[in-house]
Amino acid sequence: MAEKYIDSTLLDKAIIFATKAHANTERRGKGFPYIVHPLEALSIVSTMSNDQTLLAAAVLHDVAEDTPIKIEDIEKEFGAEVASIVKSETSYEIDLEGNMVSWKDKKQATLDHLKNASKEAKMVALGDKLSNIRAIKQDYLEIGNKIWERFHDNDPRNHAWYYLSLVDALSELKEYYAFKEFEQDVHDVFDRYVEFKLTKTDREILLEGYVSKEDSLTIENALDKGKENIINCDKLTGLSFGAMRTLIRLHQNGYRMFLRLVSPNIASKLEDNGISSLIPLVKKYGHGTLEGMYISGDGYTSTTYFDEKDEDIMIKLFSNKVPANMIEQEKIMAKEALLTGVNTPISGEICYFGDRIGFSFERVANKISFSRAVANEPEKIPEIARRFALMTREFHKITPLPGIFPDQSEIELGFVNILAPKLDKDIVEKLKALILEYKDAKTLIHGDFHTGNAVMTDKGDNIMIDLADLAIGSPYYDIGSMYLFAHAVNDERCMQIFHFDRATMKKFYDAFFPVYFEGKDLEKEWKICKKFAAFRLIYHARFKRFEIDSEIYNKVLGQLLDDNCDDVLVTD
Repeated sequence: MAEKYIDSTLLDKAIIFATKAHANTERRGKGFPYIVHPLEALSIVSTMSNDQTLLAAAVLHDVAEDTPIKIEDIEKEFGAEVASIVKSETSYEIDLEGNMVSWKDKKQATLDHLKNASKEAKMVALGDKLSNIRAIKQDYLEIGNKIWERFHDNDPRNHAWYYLSLVDALSELKEYYAFKEFEQDVHDVFDRYVEFKLTKTDREILLEGYVSKEDSLTIENALDKGKENIINCDKLTGLSFGAMRTLIRLHQNGYRMFLRLVSPNIASKLEDNGISSLIPLVKKYGHGTLEGMYISGDGYTSTTYFDEKDEDIMIKLFSNKVPANMIEQEKIMAKEALLTGVNTPISGEICYFGDRIGFSFERVANKISFSRAVANEPEKIPEIARRFALMTREFHKITPLPGIFPDQSEIELGFVNILAPKLDKDIVEKLKALILEYKDAKTLIHGDFHTGNAVMTDKGDNIMIDLADLAIGSPYYDIGSMYLFAHAVNDERCMQIFHFDRATMKKFYDAFFPVYFEGKDLEKEWKICKKFAAFRLIYHARFKRFEIDSEIYNKVLGQLLDDNCDDVLVTD
C-alpha cells in the first residue's frame, strides 16, 4: 500500500539548510558529523508533534548558535514562527556589551527562559536536551568520571544542577515518553553528584542530594531513638549501598523510621533489597491537574474527585490542615487492611495537585456512603442503621496478626500525656484507668469511625474507607466515636462531616446501638461507650496540635466520664 502523501517541503528545506550550515563540523568527542545531533533532536520532537513548523525549528535549533547563520537569515528563509522558536533555543558566549558570559549564567538564562516558554518551544528544547543526555549517559557508562574533562566546566555537580533543573523546567511535557526518558537518564547520570544536605525540624528530617556512606552517619546522629522518625525524601537524589546498610543497621538497633515522598528510582532500590519490608515508605508520584475532574465527595479533611472518562481511578486530596505523614499513613494502612481481609478500595500512588497532596485509589461503581444514604432518605434510618451495625460487628471480629497495626491503648496514653498539663488531674487519672482497663483487647478498630467512612454498593457490598487510623484495641473506641457525634457535636460540624444535623445522627445512633450490642446489657454498654467518647474528643485535639480550650475540654470530658451525667455540652 502506498504511503500517505504529506507536504514536507518546509521540513525538507530545513534539513538541507541545517546540513549545509553544519557541514564539516564534528559532534564534540564523537567523530561523526554534527548534523546527526539536529536530526536526532528532530526525530525526538516528531514523537510529540507532527507540526512541520515545529519540526523545521527542531532541526535548525543550533544553526544560529554554532554557525555564522543569523536569526534574520532563518526568518528570511523559513518565516517568523520558525525563527522565533530557534531564537528561543539560542544562547551566546558574548553578551550585547561584548562581555564573555559565564557557563553558569548562560545555563541560568536558559532555565529562566524555559520557565515561561511556550509548549512548542519546550518540545524543541526537549529534543535537544534528550539527544545530549543520551550521549552523556552512553559516555558516562563507558568512561565514568573522565567524561567531565571534555566540558568547559568539568565539575559534575554543576552539570547535575543544570540537568536536574531542566527536568523541572520541562515537566509540562511529562505526558510524553520523550520526557520520561529524559528524566530517567538525567537521574541515572547525575543523582550521585548532588551535594548532601540534612535539615531537621520538630516534625521531620528533610534529606537533600545524594547520601554517601559517610553522609549516612549524619542521618544517624539526627534520629531520635525514642520516637518514630519521619524522613522526608522529596529532594533525595540517591542512596549509596553504604547508606542503605546504615538504614538496615539502624532498624536492627531499634530506630523507628518512616520514609516519605521517596522517588520511584530510590524506592525500587529499597524494595529490591528488602529494606522497604523493614522500614515503611511511601513513593511520590509526580504532579497532576484537576482539569476535567469532578467532585465525588467533600468531607471535613478531604475531597475526592473522579474523571468521567476513567471508570477505574479516583483521586483523594486532603486539606492543608492534615499532616502529610497522616496522608501517607492512610495509604499504608489501606494496603495492610486489604491483606488482613478488610473490604476496602485498592490504593494507588501519592500525587500532587497544586499545593494539595493525596493519592489515587480504586473507583468503586454505584456506591454511596452511609452518611449520604441517611441524608438522602432519613426515613430509612432504621434499615440503614441496621446494615451499618451488622457491618461494624463483622469488622470488629477481625483479629490481625501482631505487629502490623499500632496499639490504640499506647496511642491514647500518648495523647493523654500530651494534654495532661491542660486537664484536671482527676480527668487524666480516669482516662488512663479506662485505657488500662481495656488495653488487652486485640480487635481491629477503624480509629476514625463514623458513617462517612464506610460506603455501600447496589450489589450489597459494604466497604471501609479512610483507614489512616487503623489500630488494634477495644471496639469501644469506635462506638464511642459515634456516641460523641450523636451527643456532643454541634449542627454545623455534623453538617460539615455527615451532611445532616446532630438530631439525625442521634436518631441513627439510637437505631444502631441495640443492633450492634444485641443480646447484651444495653444500659451497661451505653455507659461504657459514653466514656470512650472522650477519646474521640481528644482525637480532634490532634488537628489543633493539642492547643485546646482547657475549660471546654475539662467540662465535656468530665461529663462524658461521669456515669450520673446525661446532659453533655454541645461542643464548638
